[in-house]
Amino acid sequence: MNSDGTFSFKGKLPKSYKNISGFDNLPVEKLKEFDWYVVEETSPVNKDWEEYVKSYELQDDDIIRPVYTYNNISLEDYKTKRNDVIKQAFANTLISGCEISAGYKVDCKPDDLANWTTNYNHLTLSDATTTIIRDYDNVVRELSIEEYKVMVVEIGDYIKSLMSNKWTKQAMIENATTFEEVENVNW
Repeated sequence: MNSDGTFSFKGKLPKSYKNISGFDNLPVEKLKEFDWYVVEETSPVNKDWEEYVKSYELQDDDIIRPVYTYNNISLEDYKTKRNDVIKQAFANTLISGCEISAGYKVDCKPDDLANWTTNYNHLTLSDATTTIIRDYDNVVRELSIEEYKVMVVEIGDYIKSLMSNKWTKQAMIENATTFEEVENVNW
């Protein structure tokens, strides 16, 4: 049973239930009825750029079968959709942190890089010889100013590399002339 009091199922549908399109979330009281239709559930095989609408039709043999109506999207719309996938993959990669050559991981979202850089600038203007950070796993680490500088440079290089990869993928999508070319652009 779903939290909204409906029941999602595949299999049988009450014969007394009149609306056979969109029966995925029937009220539970409808499921308690005893007279059932057999529902034949299949999934369409479609390409990523093919969107479909699923409805159900009652056949003469009391079997409800799904009917798929395909709505092919335009190449431009598919490019937009694929670009969104690349943007999300980029964002997910950023929030998963940056591995530093010293053997630990740090946060590396753009705001984090700005904070690391600002802190580095402050440290170079002060008399400090070390600083304390919390890494990605919240482990406290004491770093020398030189170690801190290396970390900040590595984070910057990592973010630039990710951005370059994102821009390359976006250009590949933009320059693609077929659905298959767009589909083959992966993070």
